[in-house]
Amino acid sequence: MVFIVQKFKMAIITFTTDWLKDDYYTPALRGNVLNKCSNVQIVPISTKVESFNLHEASFIVKNSFEYFPEGTIHIIGVNLESEMKTRYLLISYKNHWFLGADNGIFGLIFEESPDAIYQIDENKYYAKKLNTFPELTLSSVACDLINGIKPDSFATKIEKYVKKIDLMPAIEESIIVGQVIYIDSYQNAITNITRALFDRVGKNRAFTIYVKSKRDKIEKINKSYGEGTDGELIAIFNSCNLLEIAMCNANAAGLFGLDTDSSIRINFHEPKNTETENKMEMY
Repeated sequence: MVFIVQKFKMAIITFTTDWLKDDYYTPALRGNVLNKCSNVQIVPISTKVESFNLHEASFIVKNSFEYFPEGTIHIIGVNLESEMKTRYLLISYKNHWFLGADNGIFGLIFEESPDAIYQIDENKYYAKKLNTFPELTLSSVACDLINGIKPDSFATKIEKYVKKIDLMPAIEESIIVGQVIYIDSYQNAITNITRALFDRVGKNRAFTIYVKSKRDKIEKINKSYGEGTDGELIAIFNSCNLLEIAMCNANAAGLFGLDTDSSIRINFHEPKNTETENKMEMY
């Protein structure tokens, strides 16, 4: 494993939390980092995750971290104290570092096995703050990495961590039933149906996408949001290659009552036998 932290450029620390905007936690974390590290950039990926919502936090981190330079350190501060005795981990994955609790979130983010997993030794930091403000301690760990301290000096290498698994779409020969997993700031509903799954089950057949009811349906995939007319319900594969339900210049989730866990059903249709239909019309 290559030990990568950006030593020749400005180091980057991101954080993703479920804090409110005016909480003191954010400036305290920033101040702790700036006090311990020089030449570091602090980037909040999101501080608006729904409280304790690991699935929302994992979706945001999973679909954003690879846009950061290799060596970036990502602090995930969501539901860190889910158990009485929580392990805190440092994980190397795809030449990025991740810091957070062993609460299952890493299994939701990683699609492959990590390069290395370390359990942080809380006795080498501030045990009380790790118990009541663990993000502050994790930011100190991030600074140690940036300052060139090797993980072996403050953590123990381990092999396993807690894994949560996302619910996958239900599949039949001509049907996919997926779920909305994220509502973005435009109130577009992002599902867990991938383009690859759509193509594999669909086999270039015609289809109907049902949005909560048989009354609201879509029968084509748009290439861009601007293809439709104002207020039209559309489907698109977004930059994450996930099926997204949207409306042109309107609020799809709000107008159709979509929320995370709402079902989206796709029925694929067998091609019509045009020759038989033409013969029937002759009689």
